[in-house]
Amino acid sequence: MRRLHAVALAGGLAMLLALTACGSRADRSELAAAAEEQGGASGDTGGGGGGGGEETTTTLDQAQVEQEVTEVIEQGINGQNLADIEENLDKVENSDDPKVRATLEGIASNPTFSTVTATAKGVEVLDDAGCEGAGVEAPCAQATFDISLGGQVVLPDYRGYVVQQDDAWKLAQVSLCDLVALDPSIPQCA
Repeated sequence: MRRLHAVALAGGLAMLLALTACGSRADRSELAAAAEEQGGASGDTGGGGGGGGEETTTTLDQAQVEQEVTEVIEQGINGQNLADIEENLDKVENSDDPKVRATLEGIASNPTFSTVTATAKGVEVLDDAGCEGAGVEAPCAQATFDISLGGQVVLPDYRGYVVQQDDAWKLAQVSLCDLVALDPSIPQCA
């Protein structure tokens, strides 16, 4: 169960970047069960984060958004990159909040987390109503990604949200907090 908790945090880490944390005692079946309990994905069902929304009719360039969000997810949910949280604070929404900062420090200090990675599978830009339904500020996008631990996918098709702030895409605080909620040993940001 502890591994799942840590993995969930990674999904997160600063754009998940800020995002996952894994304990050290869970096997894949425990991780899948915990993910389902928390609304995480198993199989093709997806999960994580709040409600979805409609695809946007915004003027954001879809290809550019996909590229930028993919970078945030894959670099942000990478245990080796998270060892230096100062370098990754700009990848997470509200990283100046003391609770978010404590969460990121908890992820960085978790030895299991060093093997966590994320692989982006899809990005959907949401309209204002979709962002509101997900509990995040617009403009936003929903990202679907796999979270792996030691090279093994433990949370397939996980869905999280990213928001655009100051012309940069960042992992939404709500997505980081949802992932961290899977591992109570990590300081909680919600």
